[in-house]
Amino acid sequence: MRTLLSLAAAALLAATIPTTASARSVFIASPTRNLGCQIVDNDARLRPSAYCQSYASRTSVTLSKDGRLRVCRRSMRCIGDGPPETRVLPYGRSRTVGRFRCTSRRDGMRCVIRASGKGFHIDRTRVRPVR
Repeated sequence: MRTLLSLAAAALLAATIPTTASARSVFIASPTRNLGCQIVDNDARLRPSAYCQSYASRTSVTLSKDGRLRVCRRSMRCIGDGPPETRVLPYGRSRTVGRFRCTSRRDGMRCVIRASGKGFHIDRTRVRPVR
């Protein structure tokens, strides 16, 4: 299972991380910092995906480019540490990277594939699919 730690190490090898919708890899966190995410697209080193984890429940979820979800539940192997420069995404704001968009909400983080709307919602205790 990929963890944010392994994704962070790969992302730190990149010289620059652009901040536009065409960015290759972006790290974000919820205002409470309980939820941490990485959104990847158009990156030859990493598979396109939206990945989020909850530190409180030790749960993570990965959304692949075809809309499949892979969930890892309640284990330290499910989570990792993001880079120290991870930016907080305020409630109500979204971050788009290529085909993926993640939105910070008071009730969790919602990530979807922009074209289909398929994705997930993760909060402190669970992961729910978004159709």
